[in-house]
Amino acid sequence: MRDAIFVVGTGRTGSSALTRVLGLCGGALPLRTLPANFANPTGYWEPELSVALNDRFLEAHGSSWYDETLRLQLGVVEQREANALVRDASFLLAVAFESNGPLVVKDPRISALLPYWTQAAHRAGLRTTIVHNFRNPADVAASLASREGLSTEHSDALWLKYNLLAERETRAFARVFVSYEELLDDWEGLVERCARELGVAVSAGEGRRDAVEAFLSAGHRHHGAERADVDDGGGLVPRTYATLREAQRGNVDAAAFDELFAAFASVHAGGA
Repeated sequence: MRDAIFVVGTGRTGSSALTRVLGLCGGALPLRTLPANFANPTGYWEPELSVALNDRFLEAHGSSWYDETLRLQLGVVEQREANALVRDASFLLAVAFESNGPLVVKDPRISALLPYWTQAAHRAGLRTTIVHNFRNPADVAASLASREGLSTEHSDALWLKYNLLAERETRAFARVFVSYEELLDDWEGLVERCARELGVAVSAGEGRRDAVEAFLSAGHRHHGAERADVDDGGGLVPRTYATLREAQRGNVDAAAFDELFAAFASVHAGGA
């Protein structure tokens, strides 16, 4: 059975760089990707078709990538619509990627739609594995303020939503938690950890090292952490960040994540 590696979490976390590195280390990337632009000059490495497919589904249900609420996730989707998304996503997974190696599937919208995409992977005959990529929320807020003009409050809500949904919806699958800092500091160790813990055929072998080193650079870090309370305090953002960092160390606390999700949902249910 062929593997699919879903790179999940919120956007602006270095997930594009991570996806490209996994591709250079043996993963299969999309045949047709979202074009690079000023915000990601080295490329997004996500399927153009999945972006269009997910955006249509989100829009049809009054949502979008910018929607910080859980109105879609806690609401009711007609079975006919759910089946259509699973069917289309399954077809995309079957035909839209390179033919060799585990698929590397990255599109931040998927983290809001994971039940459909993991069903699609099963339908396509793929084994689902998960790389949960996260980044310091202050860095994400700085990036989204620069690129989108989003407020810190809006950015933090998106960061919480996509990280908490991604964690909640992937518990049944082999998964690892990684950070952008880990990618920059020790990409080889990160790739080998993915190979070992997920059982996928990626490797930071000698023949691939030069290509990865040429791709990665200090230029991938555009914004440094600015909020002193990101690692401390009782707020939902620092608590979630601390819990993700523990998960990265191998200490996944499902009860703590459940408590964080419930706290987020109590404010961001969106009338669902």
